[in-house]
Amino acid sequence: MTNKIMKYMALDIGEKRVGVAVSDESGIIARPLLVLNVSDNFMMELGELIDSEKPKKIIFGTPRHQNGEEGENVKSIREFANVVKHEYNVEVDFEDESQTSIEAEARLKKYGHKQSEIKEKIDSEAACIILESYLAR
Repeated sequence: MTNKIMKYMALDIGEKRVGVAVSDESGIIARPLLVLNVSDNFMMELGELIDSEKPKKIIFGTPRHQNGEEGENVKSIREFANVVKHEYNVEVDFEDESQTSIEAEARLKKYGHKQSEIKEKIDSEAACIILESYLAR
C-alpha cells in the first residue's frame, strides 16, 4: 500500500498580513507556519513558500456574516485564489473563517503567549483554525 501525499496549506488573507498554516503530508494535522506581510515581494514570497511546501491544495479563508452570507471582501479573495491556482498550478478551495481571529487569540492566551507574541502569531494561528476546520470536513 502506498502512502498518498495530501498536504494542504491554508491562507488567512488580511489587508496587511497573510497567515499561513500547513498540514502534515497525510493531511491530518494542521500547524501554524508563518505570517507574510503584504508588500511588493508578497507574490514572490508566496510562490517560494508554495514551491517549498508543495501543497496539494490551498484553502482560502472566506469571511461570512452572522446571517451566513459572504463578507464584502470574499470576491477579491476568490479572484486572488484564481490567480494562485493558475500561477502555481495548485488546487484551491474555501473555508469559512468567521471568528477565527477571536479563537486564535484565545488559543494563544491559553498557551501562555504574551500579548506581544499574540500580535505576531494570530494570523498564522487563524490560518491553522481554517485548515483544521477544512480537514475536519
